[in-house]
Amino acid sequence: MECKLVSDGFEPKYIRNDLEEFVNSRKSYLAKFKEKFAWVKGNVNFVFSALAEDASVCAEHPTRIAGIFLTFFPTMASYLIEDYPCVSLVEFLLDYEALDEYPYQVGVYELDI
Repeated sequence: MECKLVSDGFEPKYIRNDLEEFVNSRKSYLAKFKEKFAWVKGNVNFVFSALAEDASVCAEHPTRIAGIFLTFFPTMASYLIEDYPCVSLVEFLLDYEALDEYPYQVGVYELDI
């Protein structure tokens, strides 16, 4: 999960800035997130072991992993990100509440365990 506090303006300069920060620059949020996600996916056993040491975390080994961008305000960049959902926190909570489970199929990958 990657959380971003984006501006809530829909003026062209804010849209351009969001697109640059999220997808268009060489060091975009999306490029960095893909690297982080690949690392977690490749090291899932290590991550699970570290989390399982905490008694409040479920000890069932995961079979899937999901990536998501959560923003405070909606962003136009969400229309250009195809590999993962990019939704506002409110949108995510409403979608989750409607289904009573993780609401998105995109960005969910089966683990080879």
